[in-house]
Amino acid sequence: MDIQRKCIYCGTEDDLTESDIIPDALTAARIINRCVCQKKHNSEMTEKFESEVSQRLSFITNYLNIKSTKSKHYADYSADYKINDIEYHAKKVIRENDFVDKILWDSTKSHALGPVEKISGIAKSKSKSNIEIDEVDLNNVIIEKNVLIDIDVFFSKAMFRQVAKIAYEWYCAKNNVRDKYDIFNEIITFILDGKGNNIVSLVTNESVLSHFKEFCNHGSHALFGYIDKDGGISVMVDMFGVALYNVKVCNTMPDFCKFNCLLQKINVDGTGNRECESLCLKDYNDLVTDMIEGTLEKPNISSTCIGNIPVEVYLSGKKNANFNLFIMDLLSDLSKGIIGTKEATPSLIDFVYKQIEILLQCSVLHKRGIYRFIEEHITGKEIVLNPNGTNKDNIFLYYILYVVGRSKYQTIDDDNFNEIYLKTFGTKDYEITDENMKAILNEMLSDSGYNEYIKQGVEKMYTWK
Repeated sequence: MDIQRKCIYCGTEDDLTESDIIPDALTAARIINRCVCQKKHNSEMTEKFESEVSQRLSFITNYLNIKSTKSKHYADYSADYKINDIEYHAKKVIRENDFVDKILWDSTKSHALGPVEKISGIAKSKSKSNIEIDEVDLNNVIIEKNVLIDIDVFFSKAMFRQVAKIAYEWYCAKNNVRDKYDIFNEIITFILDGKGNNIVSLVTNESVLSHFKEFCNHGSHALFGYIDKDGGISVMVDMFGVALYNVKVCNTMPDFCKFNCLLQKINVDGTGNRECESLCLKDYNDLVTDMIEGTLEKPNISSTCIGNIPVEVYLSGKKNANFNLFIMDLLSDLSKGIIGTKEATPSLIDFVYKQIEILLQCSVLHKRGIYRFIEEHITGKEIVLNPNGTNKDNIFLYYILYVVGRSKYQTIDDDNFNEIYLKTFGTKDYEITDENMKAILNEMLSDSGYNEYIKQGVEKMYTWK
């Protein structure tokens, strides 16, 4: 019998809509809850905290090529550029090379950077015929870009309400909760009004943070629901692999909820949003049974040798068997209780800063991001690499196109792209450091045919379906 859907915040049957559990602007994959009323408990939350969080995270989402389906553009952010020892400020940057077509001013308004015809037009309009205009070849100058990353957003009340909303709507969706229940009153009050001090905390257990770091891909989100040591339900929310939050959903186990051991990973490339890519179990006792059933249903035998001895390894047929292993690794920590804080302590600020630094240094690479780079940087003209280039991300992506162009493959798919990547870098987590980028830039510049290889790489990338 199908139960009438009602809003999980107020119990109304009217004006129900699809709520993006993780805001559309913060993820490339939609996971939704269909039991939220539109005007009061969907739109209002956008105004109360979701818009603030999305805007303050704009540089990270732009960097990860995450764009809201409601917007034609990626999120904008502000940046400072230093060219020929003069600093310029850009209020709204969307594309990496936006500054090329805009007029940028220094802090004193005495220097402007932009296309010659635009600068000349400004001079003419201000009757300043003696203004000095120097042409700069951007392919041969050092361009330094600085972006102020808003660390404080991860410790803000808006973010705490945001992750509480994610945890509550996700737990309800996984358990097909279709009404408002009093057992959830505390978290509902916190989400809607910001009242309550014991709902959200930042996880500080080093072992727990380490497990999530190993489990998650760079830039991805993870959600983990579990029975906490007090007998209630908590959900951990990992945001981009930068900060991990523990959310108290309710103080006792709801007898109307079937699944209390839950896990889902929402990858930055848009995968992970399907039901088959999540784990839903009654409790921890089902973990081993779930793994055994997967092995028995679809046994996968892999033959290998250890020394001179042939060995056959039985692998679980379950696609996400690593989900089970991840939770098993966490069990000892869960039994002791999760250590958390609500304060932005110096050590925690340092941790978050380092995680962002790692995120920006690692090769967060996926098809959509490569297509965006091609669209914004490959114009059909001859590609001239700047020997003094300092934009590590651009150098890395030019190199990706270069090695794809040089590869033996005429068309690209998931398998051969991963093969090219691993053969080139030897690891999935290649670091985009100054030293590494200088080396691959010099490798391309030493090849007189780099321009043609990059163009061939572009053509091959467009065969990737």
